[in-house]
Amino acid sequence: RALQGAAIAVVPLGISILRDELPPERVLSAVALMSSTLGIGAAIGLPVAALVIENFEWHTMFWVSGVIGLIDIALVLRCVPES
Repeated sequence: RALQGAAIAVVPLGISILRDELPPERVLSAVALMSSTLGIGAAIGLPVAALVIENFEWHTMFWVSGVIGLIDIALVLRCVPES
């Protein structure tokens, strides 16, 4: 729960970065895309987590989350250009 709280606090920061970095005509669609991914992630994540916990041990959920986090870090390092 603490990680979830810390992560949700980053959303306004992300929106402000979008406003600073993007041209004005792209800001609204970028904020909409960011907001929709939050909703879609929650809508898909909760049932998938329930299936994992129902069919495997609850420890598996932590390992799955860790692997997804490592994949996310690798994708960011590969796809986001350095300043």
